[in-house]
Amino acid sequence: MTRQSRAKKASIGLIAREAGCSPSTVSRVLGGYTKGFSVRPELEAKILELSREFDYKPNPYLRSMRTNKTRIIAVFDPLAGDGGVVQSAKQEFIAKIREADYIDAGKYVDLEQPGSYTLSFPVDGALLFDIVDGVCLNFVEENRIPYVTVNGYCRGHGTSVMPDEAANMRKLTDYLYSLGHCRIAYYAGHKRVYGPALHYSVAAREAHYQENVERLGLIHASAHWNRQISPEEFLQQAFHREKMTAVICYDHAKALKLIHAAWKLGIRIPEELSVCSFNDAYPLDLLTPPVTCIATPGREMGALAARLLLETLDGKRQDSGEIIPVQGELIVRESVRAL
Repeated sequence: MTRQSRAKKASIGLIAREAGCSPSTVSRVLGGYTKGFSVRPELEAKILELSREFDYKPNPYLRSMRTNKTRIIAVFDPLAGDGGVVQSAKQEFIAKIREADYIDAGKYVDLEQPGSYTLSFPVDGALLFDIVDGVCLNFVEENRIPYVTVNGYCRGHGTSVMPDEAANMRKLTDYLYSLGHCRIAYYAGHKRVYGPALHYSVAAREAHYQENVERLGLIHASAHWNRQISPEEFLQQAFHREKMTAVICYDHAKALKLIHAAWKLGIRIPEELSVCSFNDAYPLDLLTPPVTCIATPGREMGALAARLLLETLDGKRQDSGEIIPVQGELIVRESVRAL
C-alpha cells in the first residue's frame, strides 16, 4: 500500500502501527490528553508527523461520545437581520471558533417567533443575534447552554456584546457641535421592528440624543423622532419650520430616505443641511455626497463574542448576564460641513 492510498484510509490504528505504539497512545497525543499520562518526546513528534502526513482528522462525533462534549456551537441566524453588521460579526465568530476546533451549526430563526429558538441536538454553546425579547432566550437559559448575544439582550447565563450607544451618539453630537451646529435634530421615523418589541437601540439612541442636547445646551427640536413620520414631513418640520442645521439619522436606511426626500424638496446637502447616521452600510460611502456615520465594528464584536464564549467553555469565566459595550468609529465624509 502506497503512502497516498494509506492517507485515504488514515486511522489511529494505522498511525499506531507506523509509530510502533498502541492506539490509545496515539489517541491521547492527538487529543491533547496529558493528565496522568506521559510519552517520550520523540514518539510524540513521530505521531504528530504521521498524522500530518496522512492528513488524519479525528472524528468529532466519537470524541464527543468519549468526553461528553459535542464540540458544536449553535449559531442562531436571524432571517431578518442587519446584513452588514450581523454578517461580519457572524463570519468572524465562526472563524474564531473553528480555529479552536469547534464546529458551527447554523439554525435559522425568526425574531417574531420565539419558539424557533430550539434545537433537536445537544451543543456546547450558542451565539444569538439581535435579541429584544426575553422569550427568545428561554431555550438556552432553561437548558443552561453557555451563550453570547451580539447586538441584543442576554439574561443570567449569558453575555451580551452590544454597540456602545451612549458613546456613539456622543461622538456624532460632539462632532457636529465642534463645527458650529447648535440646532441638531434626530430622525428615526420608526415602525414596529421584529414584532411587538422594538429593538433596544430605538429607545437608547433617542434617550442619548436627549442627553446630549441637554449636555451641550443645544436648541431643542420638537419631539417628532419617535413616531412614524415620513422623511418629507420631518424635513418640513425640522428644516423649514425649526431651522435645524444638522440631522442625525437612526441608521443607514433612514439616512437614504432622508437624503432622497431632501433632493425632492430642493434642500442641498451639506450646503443647507448636514446629515450623518449610525451604521456604515452600503451605499452610504457611494452617495453624493458620501455620508458621515458611526461604523459599528461587526468583526470586532464577533471576535469578542467568540473569545468570551470559548473562555466560558474552557472554564476561565462565568456567565452572569454581563453587558459589554463596544464603541464604534466616527467616519467623516462630505455630508457634513462647518457653519
